Amino acid sequence: METVPFATLVTAVIYLHARDETPSLLAPVLLALASMTRPEGWLLAAVVCLDALRRDVRHGVNYCVLFVAIFGPYFLWRFWYYGYLLPNTFYAKVGYTAAQVARGWAYFRAFWNEWGAVCLLGSLMFAGAIVALSKQQSPADSSLAAAARETWS
Repeated sequence: METVPFATLVTAVIYLHARDETPSLLAPVLLALASMTRPEGWLLAAVVCLDALRRDVRHGVNYCVLFVAIFGPYFLWRFWYYGYLLPNTFYAKVGYTAAQVARGWAYFRAFWNEWGAVCLLGSLMFAGAIVALSKQQSPADSSLAAAARETWS
């Protein structure tokens, strides 16, 4: 139900973040909305805020403060009201009993035994791409930014 709005927000955040050297201040607002939509938004927020700090510390701090100023009060209210860190749908689907943790661990081990090497190789390739992109003259010249410009221009 929330997948399309979340994907739209994530796409807009990545586009706004990648299109200019100076981080857009609309991106952290959309990032906060994405984080309110689904918990995976928190991971994206961490990555994008770290990248904003890497680009320019002063703008990166403003970027992170704006995100926290919007998402922080919402998160604190939600935790105060519901008493849980994650949305109720997570606990309804996954739960938090020892039996479910054991099943999750068994599932993870089975996945890792089958796909662990592929995950490691993919992670190494991703890390290599990040290092190669960070050595370019400008973050706006990255292939991601070029693809975003071509897509929306």
